[in-house]
Parts: sequence; C-alpha cells; structure tokens
Amino acid sequence: MWWCWGQLNNMPVETPTTEEGSEIKHQQMANLERPMMEAFKEVLPNLERGDYDLIIGIDASGRIPTLIMDKLINYIYTKNGHDSLKTRFLAGARNASSKKENVEDKIREWNPQKKVLIVEDIAFTCSSIKHIADCLKDMNIHFDIMAVQGPPLDGCEGIGADNIYSSSQYSSIYGARHLSGVEKDAGHTFSKATEDRKSVREARADADIIVSDLINWYEFWKQETSERDRRPVK
Repeated sequence: MWWCWGQLNNMPVETPTTEEGSEIKHQQMANLERPMMEAFKEVLPNLERGDYDLIIGIDASGRIPTLIMDKLINYIYTKNGHDSLKTRFLAGARNASSKKENVEDKIREWNPQKKVLIVEDIAFTCSSIKHIADCLKDMNIHFDIMAVQGPPLDGCEGIGADNIYSSSQYSSIYGARHLSGVEKDAGHTFSKATEDRKSVREARADADIIVSDLINWYEFWKQETSERDRRPVK
C-alpha cells in the first residue's frame, strides 16, 4: 500500500488502494472512494475536535456515504477520547414543508447537544434537505453539511449551515437504490427497505473496504504528521 502526504490543507487526493485480497464488487462503489476521501479530508479537523454528536444521513442515495462516515467518525472519536455519536436517517425531499413537524419531532427525540452533521450524496442546490435545515435553524441547532459530490451552487446560499464540505469529484452513487437498500416515497419522512438484499450486502462489504482504506490513510497521515513535528528545526 502506498500513500503520499502533506500539510492538512494539501493532503493527497489519490484514492487509497485496498487491502490485498479485498475487492470492491460494484463499480458505483469503487467510484465513491475518491470523492469520499476528498470530502472526509475537508471535515477531518472537526472530527478530531469531536464537534458533532449526531449525524443525519439523507436517504436514499446518501445512506451509503452516511454509513461510511459513521464508522470513520466513531473510529476517530475513539482514538481522540470523544464519546461516540448517533447516526439517524431522514428522507430527502423537495417541497417538503408538510414533513417539517415530523422532522422536528424526530430531532427533539434524538436530542443533539453539539453540532449536527448532515451527510448527503449531492449538494448542488440543497433543495432536498431544506426542510431539515429549516427545522434545525428553528430549533437553534448548529449544523454542517458534508456532500460527497459538489460543489454547492447558489441554491445552498441561505441554507443556514455553518459550513458546507464537499468533493469536486464525480460520484455515481446517486439513484443507486439497489445498493443503498432503501427507497423513499414522496411525502414520507423515512425511507423503506428495498428487496434486492444480495446487492445491498455486497454494497455494505464494499463500504467496509472504503472505510478500511480511509482509516489506513488517516493512520498513515497521523504517523507522518507526528514524525514531522518531532524533527528538530534546522
């Protein structure tokens, strides 16, 4: 396995290689690894500080990126002595003002005490998460958005997020219901399970490979950073 490294703001964008013997089965999942790494690097300083205690994943296409981030964040939180965070899912929807009361009830139930991280597959206009963002703003809960594919366009202005993190890379995970394992109906707050279980199991295994790769990259970067900091100044 090889890596290159640099300062935090100039970290590598190369996709990390998988462990020997591991193989990503679905091309859409393979295409997800590079943008996941880029978005992960953008939000990494917040993770090391333990800024979040709740992830809201946006179904349906945002489910797999959310599951990846859940494992990554809890790994980093454990390494840095932070309490684990909760991950919950809401269906993304346009023109979803009728769902706002249901969303507020769920957020109250989840009871975030820190900042919330919304994880989405694409954040060009932010229209599919506006109803969630409006609820968080009304409840005076600060939140960030992390999107696998971006960058955000004019539609995200005024969404109310403290920060929007995204990748400039293309991801083909959008609309991959056979991989996400869920599908959403118009007007519903939550998604429902799909029937293609074999593809879902394979996609979860692919996601675990991506998690492993990103953890290996993170540990490599931490080691190199530590060694660089210990070098005497000439």
